[in-house]
Amino acid sequence: MMNTNAGQALPPSLRLKKGENQLLTFTKILLHYIGKSDSKSYLAAKMIMRDCVKEYEEKTRKQNNDDNISNKKDFLQAVQRKMRCLVGDYHWRRIIFCFRK
Repeated sequence: MMNTNAGQALPPSLRLKKGENQLLTFTKILLHYIGKSDSKSYLAAKMIMRDCVKEYEEKTRKQNNDDNISNKKDFLQAVQRKMRCLVGDYHWRRIIFCFRK
């Protein structure tokens, strides 16, 4: 059984606001969509995610701050920008359509 209150037990640095949570859900849909259509792009998308997470962790570690809001926003914006460049406008719009269903 899945714990619906799991977000309550997370440290502040991992708690997400509604918009941030929607972006992560959108990213999951994006990865699923890419995985079905193009395996090379899927691997590139996973690398983008890995690089963005690594960059976020390095910035947070350098600043000795687990709950740095600007780093979190930078991370989410970087993911969105890089993923959109990867898939292009046509696929980006199709994924948005799937996300809004």
